[in-house]
Amino acid sequence: DRVVEVFRAQLRLIAALVLAARLQFGVGPEAESGQVPELLRQLRGRGLTDGQWVALIRELLRPWQNSAEAHPLPLLVRLVHGRKSELLKLWDELLVMRKSETVAHGATGTREALQQILSKRVPQLGRTLELLEPLWTALKLVVPREWAREETALQPASLFVGPTPTSGRFRRIELSGAQAQEANLPLLLSADGQPLLALAPIVIERKSGHEDRLFILDGPAKRGALYVCFPTMVEHRESAAWASLDAVLSEEEPAPESEAGGGVNAPQRPYRGLSSFGPSEAALFFGREDQAESLANRIRRCGFVTITGASGSGKTSLLRAGALPLLKEVMVVFVRPGAHPLASLVSRIAEVLERPREEIEALAHDPKALRLHIEDLSRANAELFVLVMDQAEELLTVSSDSAERDAVGRLLRVLGQPEGRTRVVVSVREDFFARLATIPALFGVFSQTVEIVTTPDREALFRILIGPAKAFGYAFEDEELATAIVEAVSNANAALALLSFTADRLWEARDRRWKRLTRAAYEALGGALGALASHADNVFTVLSAAEQTACRSLLLRLVTGEKTRAIVPLAELLSAAREAAETQRVLDRLVTARLLTMTEDASGESTVELVHEALIAHWARLAGWLSEDEQGQRLRYALRQAAREWESRSRPRGLLWRGELLSE
Repeated sequence: DRVVEVFRAQLRLIAALVLAARLQFGVGPEAESGQVPELLRQLRGRGLTDGQWVALIRELLRPWQNSAEAHPLPLLVRLVHGRKSELLKLWDELLVMRKSETVAHGATGTREALQQILSKRVPQLGRTLELLEPLWTALKLVVPREWAREETALQPASLFVGPTPTSGRFRRIELSGAQAQEANLPLLLSADGQPLLALAPIVIERKSGHEDRLFILDGPAKRGALYVCFPTMVEHRESAAWASLDAVLSEEEPAPESEAGGGVNAPQRPYRGLSSFGPSEAALFFGREDQAESLANRIRRCGFVTITGASGSGKTSLLRAGALPLLKEVMVVFVRPGAHPLASLVSRIAEVLERPREEIEALAHDPKALRLHIEDLSRANAELFVLVMDQAEELLTVSSDSAERDAVGRLLRVLGQPEGRTRVVVSVREDFFARLATIPALFGVFSQTVEIVTTPDREALFRILIGPAKAFGYAFEDEELATAIVEAVSNANAALALLSFTADRLWEARDRRWKRLTRAAYEALGGALGALASHADNVFTVLSAAEQTACRSLLLRLVTGEKTRAIVPLAELLSAAREAAETQRVLDRLVTARLLTMTEDASGESTVELVHEALIAHWARLAGWLSEDEQGQRLRYALRQAAREWESRSRPRGLLWRGELLSE
């Protein structure tokens, strides 16, 4: 009985710490298994067995296994998820004792049987205590008390670590620090007295008789939640506990209405990772306000505006979250060319104007007539009609039909003429800027009014980093942390993408209790330059060997021969795979991990692409694959282009590859 009592007390206290960390720091840097929501629902529904508590501890800590130092209890993460975890094996052994070696579960109860059991189980229990001893040596479990600050600079507290006092009154200590802690709420402190983890409402303090005792959440009660004091098993019920505990099931917090805009479409997180900002994130777009205003004024005045800059310089975000929201009484069509740029353009114009696609398609080959039609349809709702073609380099890298490309060029040229109420904005990577001149209709037009987008300076990067967190009521743990992140990325390629991705990963591991982004989480990521590669590697390494092979093949198909993102139809990816089901599983994981995006093109076909070109430049594993397969990349790109042209021309035999090309 005593072995069981100590084991259960140990297990439940560890579970309480892990649950409290989930409340305060969220899911963690990696995706959580589907087992967790089910266990949490069962905790509220009918309570958990000891075996299920072990499973909950294991699964709640799993997302932190590659970033242990970002967790408030890194030693515990390593104990549970280290190689060949001794602690988990010991717990499994003690669970066997709970299930089959007690009198209630069939043991004989004879002295000889008990001695045989105890000779094995007592050392196992002792070993678990040894493994966990460094945890309690490094931590102080305290309950702060009311503090009359004018009387003393130190806040009184009760210490609940160490030998149990015979008097029932736990040892009194004093807490240093400038910030008072909320009284009577259990708290974990580091060895140097810094607050690490708020334990309420998983752990609460209540009187048991005349003694102070800590009660741990056990499960549901008829009215509210049941708490138990281990090992005495004294019970306490809290009627309103689940209102706070339901936050355990939630991964995101809504943005404060006063700061981030509020409302149904308000952003649910401050940073966009590798994704660009959209109109709904305009309130979180910091650091480029002056350039956004300048660009908006150019769009008002000029018929055709070209935006250019390096990959990752933030052209799309500057447009969608910076300049376009400043244009009032405008109708905006935002489109990417893709493999079929004319079809994409026609579909988006029809969608925005709320007209049949066939109607716009019939006028697409007469740009002047289409322009007049657009002006007539939009007149009642807007002063200007603005057509934005983002990532126009896809006209050259993804589209293979030169006739369709030329038709798009003619349409853009006419819609972008200075007179009238239509405007054209083209965004293109700087290394493809001059090549736009190879589209005859755009020659001499796209280069007249140019907005150059460069990496923001350090001051702007600092505002881009801290502004969104502040809008959500959060701050960086110290100013030096924010400065270190900015300094790390300021001279890197795709600096904005790296900055945003790092900040988004810090947000995943944020401290919800004290509303801060921590240095421990940043260091666990491997710094700003290591964060992206580390995340991608973590996603890759948990795949099986067969899935890793499928992943490599999949990613190589998503990069063009010119080291840009390829937009590839999902059907093409699956048809080219040796195992379509396996490739689909890998694809789903990469989309969940925000390394790939899946969208629908103008025809309703699902397409897949890398979430950002920063992956090509900064993920060493992918860069290595591309280097190893340069010839394969060129051949694959040429084959894709040739196949699309063959398909678009109704499969003429004259375009089929023969001879040496077919042999290769």
